[in-house]
Amino acid sequence: MSGAMMAMIAAGGAVFALPTAASDVSAGVDAVASLQFVTNGTFACQGNTLGVTQSGNWITPTALAPGAYTIRLHVNSGVTPVGPAVDTDHALSSNRTWTVTRSTVGTDTSTCTLTLKDGGGVTVATQSFTFTANRTV
Repeated sequence: MSGAMMAMIAAGGAVFALPTAASDVSAGVDAVASLQFVTNGTFACQGNTLGVTQSGNWITPTALAPGAYTIRLHVNSGVTPVGPAVDTDHALSSNRTWTVTRSTVGTDTSTCTLTLKDGGGVTVATQSFTFTANRTV
């Protein structure tokens, strides 16, 4: 993973990384940009048809996952992604997925902040994140 792709903080032997974007450009079908955090310590960002795809580990080593870590998504501007409640700490003992879908011609964007916290509620990583769903036809 490149340095531009992650916010990293080393703490207690763990390294944390968060993604920066998910996008989709589609013609004739829904544009769907999604972000998923998985209990095994990985994340995936993808478009339904064509767009930005990122994957990696939100915690390294992944053997430390899911632990008592939580993830929070805050919407700074744009549409609110569908998924777990925003502005709420969600335990990573369950997979967490947010999506932005555009069903008609046009673009929906959501600029967010991701916050990863440890079991004590201490922030271990934050990252700006952008969803972009663009349906062209």
